[in-house]
Amino acid sequence: MSSLEYKTCQGCSATIPSTAKFCSQCGKAQPPFESEMLIGGLVSSNLSRGMTTGYEIYVTTRRIIGVKPGFLGSLAHATHRGGGLAGSTAGLILSKSDPRSLQEIEPRKDFDATKQEITRMSLERPGNFRDGSLTIQTHTSNYLIKVKGEKDFQKLNKLLEGFLPRKSIDNLLSQCARCKGQNIPGAKTCRHCGAMLV
Repeated sequence: MSSLEYKTCQGCSATIPSTAKFCSQCGKAQPPFESEMLIGGLVSSNLSRGMTTGYEIYVTTRRIIGVKPGFLGSLAHATHRGGGLAGSTAGLILSKSDPRSLQEIEPRKDFDATKQEITRMSLERPGNFRDGSLTIQTHTSNYLIKVKGEKDFQKLNKLLEGFLPRKSIDNLLSQCARCKGQNIPGAKTCRHCGAMLV
């Protein structure tokens, strides 16, 4: 593994060295690089993605990471925290002081999405007869995580606020004046109707 870290250009989305002050592709000035730190995570049997029951969501200063733990992974992490399996099923919210590190999470990840890649993110509250959901849409993929129970919904909401404040989430997309379609930031034409965006 190389010791050189990379970042994504905020102008053209090219991958460039973390030390670059300007993008080598488009020439846009780049903000200073910040190393990635774990903000927190949520491990719960009340989260699911696809056919997997039990899921983990981690948030860093740069990205959101989804992990399908499997039974042994959940048990090992729950006992590692000293909470036993009951602690894992209740929905643990983790912090920077948790013994889990990015190096432990990385090989088990199901998906990850950086703040720059995310074009839409929504969190829907569970109802009496339906699950809630976290939907993350990027330029190339969509991720849907189901949420059961109000307590885990609240924990997930708090965790996501640390990743991307609600005000920022609402401002991720630009709206076409002609068709009202949602477009990624920086788009020059509407992907729905082809109109020029202002």
